Amino acid sequence: MSPAASPAGRSIVSAVHGYVRTSEGEPVSAAVVTPVTSDGRQLDRVESLAGGSYLLSAPATGSYLLAASTEGRDARPQAVVIGEAPLVHDLVLEQMRSDPVKRG
Repeated sequence: MSPAASPAGRSIVSAVHGYVRTSEGEPVSAAVVTPVTSDGRQLDRVESLAGGSYLLSAPATGSYLLAASTEGRDARPQAVVIGEAPLVHDLVLEQMRSDPVKRG
């Protein structure tokens, strides 16, 4: 498989795509979805579309952390392994809790 060139001149090996939804199953638009390498480098950054779908490019195969967030909702980063074939991975955003921090 020959890598395609991205607009920035990088080679794209594969992609990750899926849907961002609430825990109730509703689509989340404008959620920021980011894959991060084990050394903390952000590889791409996209916003989910109106139906909750997203598509990220992956410049290399390997293990990454994938996270999504939007105002008032957050997802714990999830480990994903990207191969040469596109990976389908849905993300669920939970309502952020506003628990007061107890000091004392």
